[in-house]
Amino acid sequence: MKLAIYQKGAQKPVIISDETETDIEQMKEQCKNVFTSDKIFVIGTEKDCFIGRPSEIQSILISADKEKKTPGV
Repeated sequence: MKLAIYQKGAQKPVIISDETETDIEQMKEQCKNVFTSDKIFVIGTEKDCFIGRPSEIQSILISADKEKKTPGV
């Protein structure tokens, strides 16, 4: 799964990768909390962590990885 965090005034989004099998619904709830927080927030995965202010975030895109195909199947 990948998260693209779009910040105000930034040229490119911050990309956070999650290689675990985190459920997209769990990640959606974690990201939803970003916009209801009034201080700082943390979005973390096994590999990456992003700490920011909700007032600086415009949107978050959650992309599920495509299933890996086994060769010959």
